[in-house]
Amino acid sequence: MRPTEELVQEHEGVLLALHILEKICQKVKSGETLNSQHIDRFMEFLKVLVDKCHHIKEEGVLFPAMEAVGIPLQSGPITFMLSEHQTGGEYIKSMHETFDAYRTGEKTELDRFVQNAMNYIALLRQHIDKENQILFPMADEWIPENR
Repeated sequence: MRPTEELVQEHEGVLLALHILEKICQKVKSGETLNSQHIDRFMEFLKVLVDKCHHIKEEGVLFPAMEAVGIPLQSGPITFMLSEHQTGGEYIKSMHETFDAYRTGEKTELDRFVQNAMNYIALLRQHIDKENQILFPMADEWIPENR
């Protein structure tokens, strides 16, 4: 098994979640009423799936393994991936905050929710592409399979 095989598979789940989030944004833009409980659950799912499960594997296992074989952690592609993880987390936090404000009566916050969501979608799609096309092949080349 390649060191990144499971992470690539998880990317498929993340991309599906991003597709669902994009559909939610389209519904908002068309004026459809949202079920707040569904949005809350979905946002929690995103936070757990992406930040608590997937990124933790990259940051706690893959990136240190890459560093151990000579790929610098403080410069190069890993630095950019870490920065994008942080930016993605900030978008998720902003989505939570703006949706909470919308729920408490600040209707204009729904537009900010959609903007944050669309920025998050764009960021993660590009991020996943960079990992799948550049970072993961590098890791697979440098890290032995039994590591």
